[in-house]
This record gives sequence, structure tokens and C-alpha cells, in this order.
Amino acid sequence: MQPHVEQTVADRVGKHERIEEMAGYQWTLDKPRVAGWYWFRGAAHEADPFIVEVDQVGQFQWPDGGYQEVALAKGEWAGPIQLPEDD
Repeated sequence: MQPHVEQTVADRVGKHERIEEMAGYQWTLDKPRVAGWYWFRGAAHEADPFIVEVDQVGQFQWPDGGYQEVALAKGEWAGPIQLPEDD
């Protein structure tokens, strides 16, 4: 039996829609300093950008389930992603 894996925002949105959502954000090498949702892309651009949640202690979860400290991640960041407003 496979362990339950929580679905992320990036999993629920198609690849092309995710890229369109990035409009308005700037890529930077500056690492996130506050908790929230961020776009991330690896330094070698080896994969499509994806969304991660940075927690209060400065860690995030890779799509494969592994955790890493933001300080050790090699890549670019965009965000934090603003939540949509309610009508």
C-alpha cells in the first residue's frame, strides 16, 4: 500500500497554467526569509518551475517528498505568492 502523499498546489494545476500564474513575479537568487508559498526553479533549469511552501523554520518540501533547508537550495525564487482575495 502506498503512503498517503498530500497534494500540493502545483500538483493541482496544469504545467502551462502554473507558468502563466508566474506573471508579475521576478526571479531572484535571494532566498525566502518569511514563511509562505514560493515559486522555485533549480539553478540548472533542469525542470519546470514549481511551487513550494516554506515553513516557519526555513524548510520546504521537494515534489518527491524530501525536505530541505531553504539556505541549502541552489536555485531561484519568486514570491511570496499572494493568496487571492474573497469576493
